[in-house]
Amino acid sequence: MELPVNLAIQELLIRAGNAILEVYESDHFGETIKSDLSPVTRADRLSSAVINAGLTDILPEIPVIDEENSIPPYEIRKQWTRFFMLDPMDGTREFIKRNGEFCINLAYLENNLTVCSWIYSPVRKTGWYSIKDRGIYSFGHSDPIEPSPETQKPCDPVILIASRSHPSPKGQQILRKISENFSIEMVRLGSALKQVEIALGKADVYIHGSGCSEWDTAAGHLMVEESGGQVELWDLSGSLKYNKPLMKNPPFMMLSKRCQNSEFLEFIKDNLSKGY
Repeated sequence: MELPVNLAIQELLIRAGNAILEVYESDHFGETIKSDLSPVTRADRLSSAVINAGLTDILPEIPVIDEENSIPPYEIRKQWTRFFMLDPMDGTREFIKRNGEFCINLAYLENNLTVCSWIYSPVRKTGWYSIKDRGIYSFGHSDPIEPSPETQKPCDPVILIASRSHPSPKGQQILRKISENFSIEMVRLGSALKQVEIALGKADVYIHGSGCSEWDTAAGHLMVEESGGQVELWDLSGSLKYNKPLMKNPPFMMLSKRCQNSEFLEFIKDNLSKGY
């Protein structure tokens, strides 16, 4: 992704974030329930409109898969070699709770692999982007984020980060198994901000059992890998795949760089292989 395009996309997400905040600071969210029983608000729809219009101006030839718009049939999507995947506001439940834990997720994929991604937090007014094989960056900066001393320490305690609004019974079972064998610190956070915490080395393990979609992880996935971390399916068969016929993620885990080549990594893989 060329620098002018990257900067234009950062500015676009900041504009969309400002539009989200206008709704967030109002007394009218316009909340409705979608067919999958998840909530949607005026902020989701407004962010979607702003970003889609902006992407059309910046890269009109690149199609967009957007959670808030009709998803093209797989017979059409499977022909695409390049496309954007967008969640215009990840963490709608957190938005409604007014806890600030929501963000915008945007990924650019080539041959169904994320090669550039952006996550922007409107409340924090902070964003991050990643470029495949070049690292992870903060919005407005051209030098990659360097690992902090904290990210170099051993996983002791293991910092587990979990969803605030989407607990999974099987995921909770694994978390309990970890707590029986390791000293842990538990953090709960909404949206893909959890994945940013893994990428920045502020948390070690994010385990997700079921229920999330491809646009929830496509951006954060690249950030975790570019930071030296790992994204793994529960059955240890590989990593998450994108642009599938059904755009739902199977159970997965994200592990920080600190976890690599560690006793903890061997433990978690051994237990997943036993069917926990």
